[in-house]
Amino acid sequence: MAANDNPGALRVGVDVFLDGYLETAGDVIVAGQLLGEVRAPRIIVEDGGFVSGNLIADEVIISGTAQDVFVYAGKIELTDGCRVTGELYHKHLNVAAQSFFEGKSRRHPNPLELVSSEAAGLIAH
Repeated sequence: MAANDNPGALRVGVDVFLDGYLETAGDVIVAGQLLGEVRAPRIIVEDGGFVSGNLIADEVIISGTAQDVFVYAGKIELTDGCRVTGELYHKHLNVAAQSFFEGKSRRHPNPLELVSSEAAGLIAH
């Protein structure tokens, strides 16, 4: 999904480095670097984008790099060319043939329920 397809989204641009906690009612598109915790309806890590930390959303699409992440989402999509290391908690998981994933994947009927119990001890920021 291109940024122009979602004009109301919060965009972390290519030249932006963001470290901390981000919670928004709109979507988040990451083309730059984002470290910490993000809570949004949809999180999109574009090709060239980098995230590390906790991603909590209804849907997460990763086309870039997600390193040492804990992802809690109803739907997670790993696209061709992405690089992901960490733990994925999901109801639905789509993994493209040319994606890279190393870590743990756990299916759960409502992964967002796990956030308060499991993520509490995982947040390093």
